Amino acid sequence: AYSIILHKLEFNLLEGCRSVNSEIIDKKVKKRFEHEVASFISLYFPDVMSNVHKLSCGKSLSNEIDAIFVCDHKLFIVECKDVSFQYTPYGFMGDLSDARKYIKKLNKKKKSVIDNLDYFEEYYGTRIQEVRSFLVYRTASIVTEMIDEENDTEIMAFEQFKDEVKKIAEEEAW
Repeated sequence: AYSIILHKLEFNLLEGCRSVNSEIIDKKVKKRFEHEVASFISLYFPDVMSNVHKLSCGKSLSNEIDAIFVCDHKLFIVECKDVSFQYTPYGFMGDLSDARKYIKKLNKKKKSVIDNLDYFEEYYGTRIQEVRSFLVYRTASIVTEMIDEENDTEIMAFEQFKDEVKKIAEEEAW
């Protein structure tokens, strides 16, 4: 992480490189976080699918989904966000606005999954009765605390998500 931040700072010092290189580095950092989340899920649910967009049946989802797993006839969609939060009044407002955009996009992804539910039922070999979605941030922030009750997407920090996955796995064991 240190070397990525150092490279990002170096690129940002170069004239004309700020936006392009910053975007590339941000994507690499996010990909690492996505991998970390999927790896953790696989400890409890080995059939986790990661970076799902094109389905083997020839269809495509509306957008790439970071992780998908099934437990007890429920399909779980996970969207990962490794972002830097701004700790100013305007920063909080911007972070909350971004989170609402992420939720709207995640709801479109969820609809796309529901439209292709037969594929996931065949892939996992079980009937799916419910689809739940998670928006997982690397760290806790005002976003994980403020938007929690506004929609059916559960928003949490990665540490909270780890606890939730363990709880889901324990419920299946019963």
